[in-house]
Amino acid sequence: PVVWGKPNAKIMQISQAPSLNVHNTLKPFNDLSGKKLREKWYDIDDETFYDQNNFYIASLAHCYPGKSKSGGDRLPPKCCSEKWLRQEI
Repeated sequence: PVVWGKPNAKIMQISQAPSLNVHNTLKPFNDLSGKKLREKWYDIDDETFYDQNNFYIASLAHCYPGKSKSGGDRLPPKCCSEKWLRQEI
């Protein structure tokens, strides 16, 4: 599972599910989507984003859900968010 941050972090960032790269490195948003999130949405540097006092990073699924038949990633199973995300929030 990919979990990042401290429970008392200032911001909770919730994503759909980790990418394969994130799943392999165990570092959230360590991919192109993360670069876009940090640079375009938050307009912050990596050091600020990965400071666990600033961000608690959660997702609907803690593990990479695999590839879909039509390309892209599969949607995370609903049971993942029901079991884990609600507890994190």
